[in-house]
Amino acid sequence: MAQARKTRLERTADQRARPDCVFCRIVAGEAPVSKVFEDARTLAFMDVNPVRRGHVLVIPKAHKAQVWGMYVAERARGHGVARELLLAALATARATPGVAKVTLSVDSQNVAAIALYESLGFVVFAREADAVRLDGQSRDDLQMHLRLDTAP
Repeated sequence: MAQARKTRLERTADQRARPDCVFCRIVAGEAPVSKVFEDARTLAFMDVNPVRRGHVLVIPKAHKAQVWGMYVAERARGHGVARELLLAALATARATPGVAKVTLSVDSQNVAAIALYESLGFVVFAREADAVRLDGQSRDDLQMHLRLDTAP
């Protein structure tokens, strides 16, 4: 019994599962699914609550982290605070088993933030038009990501 538990824990660690994530538990083999396809990076399985007959979910095996929001008070700007905050968040992401990339959203008009994110290796992968309204004005958000396995 102890040997079987150790093997399961080793498998979970190898696949870098997070116990709080249902998809990580599925990837780790700890939750039952009807697999349709699987390779080293991807898993496809039948949805338990399908929208339509034959609805398949396709998920990456690696997990991602998201920077949900970052604000630096105006008087603290220009002193490297945002860079240090983001570097600390990235260090945490790199130290978290299973995190393969970090994503974030940024106002497309926030030139300083975009420059900071790009300087750390983030790249734009999508633009969300009319993401927010500020003082009655439509603003777009840029969706950016940093792949940790290729980051410097």
